[in-house]
Amino acid sequence: MYAFFQLLSASGCRQGELLGLEWDSVDFENECIHIVQTLARGENRRLYLEQPKTKHSKRDVSLDNETLTVLKKWKMKQKEHLFQLGIKTKEKNQLVFSNMNNDFIQLSKPRTWMLQNVKKNNLREITIHGFRHTHATLLLESGLQPKTVSERLGHTSTQITNDLYGHVTKKMEKEVPKVFSSIMNSKN
Repeated sequence: MYAFFQLLSASGCRQGELLGLEWDSVDFENECIHIVQTLARGENRRLYLEQPKTKHSKRDVSLDNETLTVLKKWKMKQKEHLFQLGIKTKEKNQLVFSNMNNDFIQLSKPRTWMLQNVKKNNLREITIHGFRHTHATLLLESGLQPKTVSERLGHTSTQITNDLYGHVTKKMEKEVPKVFSSIMNSKN
């Protein structure tokens, strides 16, 4: 649960992209994850892996050292836990996040985890997709270019990013006079 939410908040990925993530797509050497598939629900509520939402959704998402450390620890714990259950992890297609039978986690499960933690810790409730929005908002507010954030999120264009996060750019626009004044005053 902890590793899932750490990766969700640090990557800005969609829930299905992380629930469909396999260990061979976690690149510790290059400090990123390769988003190449997503978990989806089909006929009769059957879970399966499919291509990401758009061709731009196939992407590499760089990760910070803390998140990589959490993933390394989770990989070891997962391997030990599954071994104790008599399940040998199949390295090539091993899911990063799997259930007790080493199969897909239901798409509703992360929300259940979150609601348990919200109640237990008296936190404000947000949606699972809210982690993605928060990630993008923080990046834009920190001054990253919309193009960079758009590519990280796997949006088809910066227009989608701008439409979704226009409130951030308006807030940033209000900072422009202060920044400009600061630049002009530093020239003296």
